[in-house]
Amino acid sequence: GASDYGGCFNIRRIAGSNNWSNHSWACAIDLAPSTNGFRRDASTTLSTIVIDAFKRQGFRWGGDYKGRKDPMHFSLYNG
Repeated sequence: GASDYGGCFNIRRIAGSNNWSNHSWACAIDLAPSTNGFRRDASTTLSTIVIDAFKRQGFRWGGDYKGRKDPMHFSLYNG
């Protein structure tokens, strides 16, 4: 549900890419993955309070990505 935790530290490549995921350096976290997987729109079960709190601390939200959205994903490093 909306309260499940998807993880943070996970050494791996970005799906479909040779680039390392931000999860490889524990610079990203996934929240509520069972209801917030990849999709075409930014619909989410996460509260706007949660999304706004992460953004105020400098995180990039996957729901704001161009193209395929990742609404479970928050990332601090964008390299």
